[in-house]
Amino acid sequence: MDKITKQTETRKINRKIKLKYIQIFSDRDLSIIKKGDEKMTVIKVIEILAESKESWEDAAQKSVKVAAKTIDNIKSVYIKNIHAIVENNEICGYRVNAKISFMVEED
Repeated sequence: MDKITKQTETRKINRKIKLKYIQIFSDRDLSIIKKGDEKMTVIKVIEILAESKESWEDAAQKSVKVAAKTIDNIKSVYIKNIHAIVENNEICGYRVNAKISFMVEED
């Protein structure tokens, strides 16, 4: 496989993984700000680096699982970057840079 074909395949894989894990907030998930009403939904985003020996999808799942230990109301995960670790000309690990969005509870 030549260099251009490899790059094209990598882009296809990146897009497929990103599309699989991007969740768009629907109107029912977000509160509407009304005049005279102070209620507003606040979404916070954190960034997590995760690694797996299995796949990028497994690394993404691990990032959410670890975040869920200390964070409630996770709404979406956006995979910002992916890359592989190579040793002896073989892929031995998969890493993702995940942005995890969650709703902040009002007091």
